[in-house]
Amino acid sequence: MAGCTDAEECLLFFSSLRGRPVEWFNGLPHGRIGSFEKLAKVFCKKYQDNCIKRKKFTYLNTVGQREKESLTQFLTRWRDEVDKVEEMDDKTAMSLLMNAFRSGDLYTEFCRRPPSSYQETYNTAWEYAEAEVLNKSKRELEEGYTKAKSDKPKKDDQTGGSKPKATYDGSIHQIRDDKKGEQPKRPWTEKWCTYHQSDSHNTADCRNVKAVLKEMALNGELGEELKTYLTSDIVLSKPETKETLYLYLGVTQMAVSSVLMRDDGVQRPIYYVSKALNGAESRYTPTEKAGYALFITAKKLTSYFQAHPIVVLTDLPLGTVMRDSTSSGRMIKWAMMLTQFNIEYRRRTAIKGQAVADFLVEMTGVQEEEPARAITEPWWSMSVDGASGPKGYGGGVVFTTPEGFKVYHALIFNFKLTNNEAEYEALIGGLRLAKTLQITCLQIKSDSGLVVGHINGNMEAKGEKMQKYRDLLSKLNDLTEYVMEQIPRGENTDADLLSKLTQAAPEHVSKLARIETLEKASIEGFSVSMIEEDGQHNPDRVEPDDIWMDDLVRYYITGQFPEDEDMIRKVKLRAPRFQMLDGRLYKRAFGGPLLRCLTRAEAERVIAEVHEGVCAAHQMSRTLAQRIILLGYFWPTMNQDCERYVQRCKTCQVFYKFPGRPATYYHPVSNVIPFARFGMDIIRAFPQDQGRKKYVMVAIDYFTKWVEAEAYATITTKQCQRFVWKYIITRFGSPQNIVTDNRPQFRNPGFTKYLEDFGTAHNKASVAYPQGNGHVENANRTIVDGIKKRLGEAGTNWLEELPHIIWAYRVTSRRATGETPFVLTYGCEARLPIEAKIMTFREKIYEEKGNEEDHLAELNLLEERRMVAEAKMIEY
Repeated sequence: MAGCTDAEECLLFFSSLRGRPVEWFNGLPHGRIGSFEKLAKVFCKKYQDNCIKRKKFTYLNTVGQREKESLTQFLTRWRDEVDKVEEMDDKTAMSLLMNAFRSGDLYTEFCRRPPSSYQETYNTAWEYAEAEVLNKSKRELEEGYTKAKSDKPKKDDQTGGSKPKATYDGSIHQIRDDKKGEQPKRPWTEKWCTYHQSDSHNTADCRNVKAVLKEMALNGELGEELKTYLTSDIVLSKPETKETLYLYLGVTQMAVSSVLMRDDGVQRPIYYVSKALNGAESRYTPTEKAGYALFITAKKLTSYFQAHPIVVLTDLPLGTVMRDSTSSGRMIKWAMMLTQFNIEYRRRTAIKGQAVADFLVEMTGVQEEEPARAITEPWWSMSVDGASGPKGYGGGVVFTTPEGFKVYHALIFNFKLTNNEAEYEALIGGLRLAKTLQITCLQIKSDSGLVVGHINGNMEAKGEKMQKYRDLLSKLNDLTEYVMEQIPRGENTDADLLSKLTQAAPEHVSKLARIETLEKASIEGFSVSMIEEDGQHNPDRVEPDDIWMDDLVRYYITGQFPEDEDMIRKVKLRAPRFQMLDGRLYKRAFGGPLLRCLTRAEAERVIAEVHEGVCAAHQMSRTLAQRIILLGYFWPTMNQDCERYVQRCKTCQVFYKFPGRPATYYHPVSNVIPFARFGMDIIRAFPQDQGRKKYVMVAIDYFTKWVEAEAYATITTKQCQRFVWKYIITRFGSPQNIVTDNRPQFRNPGFTKYLEDFGTAHNKASVAYPQGNGHVENANRTIVDGIKKRLGEAGTNWLEELPHIIWAYRVTSRRATGETPFVLTYGCEARLPIEAKIMTFREKIYEEKGNEEDHLAELNLLEERRMVAEAKMIEY
């Protein structure tokens, strides 16, 4: 309507109105509204109360064609209900409409010829509706049938009770003495009488209840209070607008019931619902029966559920099951229907209205007494699976409780296994967990024919390891009863998925499944050690040096000291330097974060990862110990353990450089500004690798010691310029100086002119000239040594190892500064992969919200760390 005058806008607005808004528009007083803006305000004020929040499209699942409802009536009602829901795509609308039709000619036509769109479905339905009306008129003319109107109100199928009527305080039924008419001369054969039409009772059901009550009265089972209750009128209460209502659920073997109540200091009933269960429904689990009771109550009392918040009070985990996507199909169907209401689930804290619900369900579900049966323990189900592959070794265990809930448990094996051994380890881990859960009756499912055959005795265990695993399954004797069966792999997908998890699993997966890491095989616990006499000692055996940590942990938790006086003195001296957090022991570092104390097995794993993992370059023992401390780990014998590990490392021994005169000497360089001075050099004579690359260009910042490197097939002046632009200027800005040697690529006037265009001075260093300072040559040696250690003398595939060596150099502290290049560049230490496997203190206390503030605080202290590093460089 851009460019239209007020008169034109008002005219266009009037042409869009229909129905009552047209009458309102015509009734506006003349001369009171002079602009379209004022007209819009008046219209919004008039009709803003008519704007209601649209329902979810799942609400249309409840709008189905009723029994004996004509197509015309249903389509008219459907059209009104569609206007009340939110927008949806064409396929969803078409599917909901087709599901709403009852079986008949129209549904058969849709099955034979599925429509392609919602509009086609809707138009076809109206065509059948018009044909249905014409057919009915034709049939009445042919039969001479005259439609007679009955005084009796029509009723839908009332097997489960009628729709609720409005309630009020006071007696619902008033008994009069005067007679309204003569008693019928013949027995009443209709299914519904006037009383039952208004009070939601089926005649046949009423006779059954009457017979049960009579039998109970003859047997003397009805007390005086119950007789008084049954003979008195029930007083129901009327809820206030938007008042919170409370729903109590009752569940037995053969019936369910519910009581809707309001609470104004005293709980008052609003409506009762009860239903006897048929054969299939009686076999529901207790939680499914409670969900079914809530479902039928919501259908009967829809008006209350739409107008009021409902609080469901039950001791069953109904809310959890309703929100679980792995629940049964019927539970998901009921949950979808209930999403349109404002329902909250709470645990029942008092009896109150629950007594009424229990009474209703007992009266509804009266059945013949069954002979007493022996109490049997509930059966659990356990599915296991193991996996062995290049990405690791793991096992998966899925427990299914008698109520249908699932417990997920993932096992990660930090030792090598075959696939059959992984299957056994998963089974043993599951049996260990079953013993913890005190399970006595267990149905075990596995897709491994070998394991099932060994346990059932159908197959013989060959090999020493297989026999040990089979003998280890004596844990099955802890079970009262068990059944072992083989299932197809397609039915064991949950356990198979868990067996392939790692400790780096997504957060939502790690919350769903408990992850356990095992450091050694189960059969190793059964090995027999040689018993030595006093005074003998085996130097090759690992001593149990974790006692120091156990004594400290015991002291912090219970306050108890060891029995040995020397150990008491050591604990008292060590205790002030340690701290317990969340059940773990940490050491207070000097000027650093808390260091997590490790056991022997954890320490060996950390040393291996830091020394020869993906972010390592086979550093020597002292550097290795420093890196482990910087990562946030501690144990008392770090230096000795690192030294022994390096001595056992064949790669480090082969490429060890004996100390001698250094190739170059350092000269003091004053450079307080990071990235102001870079040195560049070229490493050549590498074996030719993919892309014919055999040269590496290296650049290092003189202050932070940050290294950049890139491989090339040939080195030209243009490539030197691209390297400066890509790895220096675009990352750190234009430096003040770049120092190179006198290679032809660097002596080229074009390279010097290129640097001058960015305001960078080009200095060429001669031998022992202070500008060179030997930094680049030292970095080159480190890179070459690291590549040799990772690849050996052959040197093949060196290009793939280059990023690992560069990264190891960046996160290793340099002796000249006492800091890592990473921390002088970014202000904090890098997070290495080992920290995700064995969590450090900073990993444990990490919070996403406060992390940015803490990082900003660290950046404020970065300048001080750089000044200290500068002072160390001058003294170095």
